[in-house]
Amino acid sequence: MRIETPTIDLDPQQRILEREHRQITAERRAFERFSSRIVDLEVRPVHHVAGSSGSVGTVRRVTETTQAGLREVQQAYTETVMSVSHYDDVYAESWDEHMAEELSEELAVAIRTATQFDPRLQQSIVDATAQAVTRRTNLLEPINAEQAALEDVRRLITEMQGGSPRLQSWVTDLRSMC
Repeated sequence: MRIETPTIDLDPQQRILEREHRQITAERRAFERFSSRIVDLEVRPVHHVAGSSGSVGTVRRVTETTQAGLREVQQAYTETVMSVSHYDDVYAESWDEHMAEELSEELAVAIRTATQFDPRLQQSIVDATAQAVTRRTNLLEPINAEQAALEDVRRLITEMQGGSPRLQSWVTDLRSMC
């Protein structure tokens, strides 16, 4: 006796999980690349050193260097985190809005308004970015579990549609109880 089982299309759910997994993985990698770029940036505290004539040339040069470092932080964020293929569809935010959400409002403000890129700011960015990576990693765990559960359901349905004697007996027993 062949038991008729309803068909269930699990492909839409599978596609949703695959898309979520792909996007979160891409974001995690983007944050890792961003962190690497931040670590590689030159960091120099501003030294107010004036020559014997009271020249401010040294201060201007160092300040320009540190402001360039802040521009490089913005550029690195744009070229890594904001360059994931789904960014505009999912977020569509400016770099500082997104950074405020992902890293912290304080860091976004500091990068937007600070006049120097010092070691403390660099370390704060690296630490906050590590937390963003961890959040993405933690988001992948339930998605992986859902994918495994979906695969179990798929196997069960296949087994049921194949007329497994064990399942046929189980369904017959259930029908007799109803």
